[in-house]
Amino acid sequence: MLALAEPNQKNKEVNMSIFLKNAINKLTYNLKFKKSIIAASVLSVFAFNACAVTSAPSKPLLTNQWANYHGAGFVKLNGETGAYNTVVTQVDVVQLPVSWTPVSGTTSWEVLVDDIVATKGTGVGGSATVPIKKGGMKKIVVRVCNSDGCTDSDADKAIVADTDGSHLEPLVSHVLPGNIDYAQQKDKVVAAYFVEWGVYARKYYVENIPANNLTHVLYGFIPICGANESLKVANPSGWAILQADCSKSQDSQIVIHDMGSALYRQNGIDKAMELDGTPVGYGEIGAGNFGHLMALKKANPHLKILPSIGGWTLSDPFFKMVNKANRDVFVASAKKFLETWKFFDGIDIDWENPGGGGANPALGDPDKDGPAYIALMQQLRAMLDQLGAKNHRTYELTSAVNIGYDKLKHVDYGSAAKYLDHIFMMSYDFYGGWANKTGNQTGIYCGATIPEEKCKGTGSYQGQPEYTLENGTKILLKDGVPAKKLVVGVADYGRGWVGVEPGKGAPMGSMATGPIPVDPADWAWEIGVIDYRGAVKFMKNHPTAKMMWDDTAKASYIYDAPTKTLISLDTPRSVAEKGKYLQSLGLGGIFSWELDGDSNGDLLNAMNLAVGNKPGKTNWTAHKKNKN
Repeated sequence: MLALAEPNQKNKEVNMSIFLKNAINKLTYNLKFKKSIIAASVLSVFAFNACAVTSAPSKPLLTNQWANYHGAGFVKLNGETGAYNTVVTQVDVVQLPVSWTPVSGTTSWEVLVDDIVATKGTGVGGSATVPIKKGGMKKIVVRVCNSDGCTDSDADKAIVADTDGSHLEPLVSHVLPGNIDYAQQKDKVVAAYFVEWGVYARKYYVENIPANNLTHVLYGFIPICGANESLKVANPSGWAILQADCSKSQDSQIVIHDMGSALYRQNGIDKAMELDGTPVGYGEIGAGNFGHLMALKKANPHLKILPSIGGWTLSDPFFKMVNKANRDVFVASAKKFLETWKFFDGIDIDWENPGGGGANPALGDPDKDGPAYIALMQQLRAMLDQLGAKNHRTYELTSAVNIGYDKLKHVDYGSAAKYLDHIFMMSYDFYGGWANKTGNQTGIYCGATIPEEKCKGTGSYQGQPEYTLENGTKILLKDGVPAKKLVVGVADYGRGWVGVEPGKGAPMGSMATGPIPVDPADWAWEIGVIDYRGAVKFMKNHPTAKMMWDDTAKASYIYDAPTKTLISLDTPRSVAEKGKYLQSLGLGGIFSWELDGDSNGDLLNAMNLAVGNKPGKTNWTAHKKNKN
């Protein structure tokens, strides 16, 4: 029994040893497990606290921005008619509203425009007004911040309209196919007038302007407030509109005459487009002639566009410029006009005519008008230079001048030229339907039927030389005007007569029974006048009509014997002769009145050849870009 008991005791001891070992191992495991849990819990707490401490605000959401941005611009328009100063409101800084959903935890915010902080504030925020000083497409971002970081919103875009056209796409051109591209030269002018009313019956739009083939577009006409009796007589309804335009302006201030045409209507096939590809809306900057000219310049940065102030029936207020107070008002108004309509590159003055002989025979002081004209040019030049320095650009000052001897004698153009960049010599309208004696209305030299004494202004014609380009140019050069500042004129129209019987074997210089009649269907818009394209049509409709050449005057004319009709006009041949003349004297270039009268580019092509331009695209920049 005892012998048998000993092994059982040993087994029991062994089992106890195993039990104790397992218990110790289990306890050790549990302790390690709990330690891991504790460590994990501690780490979890640390991680949670770290996350909470480094959390920047959530992304802000911009709210309803397009509605806020729509119509934002540096000029606001209010209706097509009424007082100019009520219709047009200009601001120097556009206050653009920006709103976003407030984000909790935000302590400060910023609004960025094109990645530059435009305005900022403290607190949660939610809205701001951002100052914009330059037009175009703007990228808008809201940034919200706290001590742990910042978060940006998704970017939005705003189009801010400005009258430099920075918010517009380049204008699509619809140029007549006969226009051949000619590259312009910086030292030669090729200019032409575009008239405000041409978009109506003439159906000539800004998109039809062959801008590549021009250095200058002259916009006719910008009126001056005042009595304007000449306009009242010629166009009573136009006079009434101008009086309404001027109702909130002083006399001697300038306005826009037809604000519907200039500012509101999308004239032409293609509408002006904003940078996002949407058409300019009614009442927004970019419609009308002005908006289309902005977009035209965007496509042709070499082009200079000048508002031509005055004109034949709108020159009456110029005669008040003998008074310095009136000049001061005018110059200040011109400055404001350029600050409002930034696409313009200067001022063109069309005062017809200092000293008298204009549309209103009661106006004109031969002694005072000349000095007043020079003083006006001096004041305008000073204003333009000051404005140019401010805006980091160059503004031009030009003037259209009637070159008949009796018109030139009242102004010392040599003195005036010190302030002028170009003098546009109106070397046309020498003869017309106001008299029954026919003659070359735009001859370079005297016609074959003109006696030598009359041509030179000698003998019984002492001091009264014939109206010709040569005679007018000689007077201006003798007065001291630099040749390079003189620009030769081309007529995009003819002046004509009926009842013309050939005299001495040639119809030119013969008597007529009267002027050709008005016939808009044949491009004859006023009595005695027919567009060049109307003259081309006349030739087609009258097979008996012949294109004639006065080799003495270097001038063209049409004569149709059966109808006894004579039309004196410029043609590519006469323009080529004008080119020879201007190049022989080193004159500044060539211009025409007015673009819509040309036929398929015939005359403008000839004008480019006249100054020596070569076929090609114009690619130089006319002036520095405006800065903010």
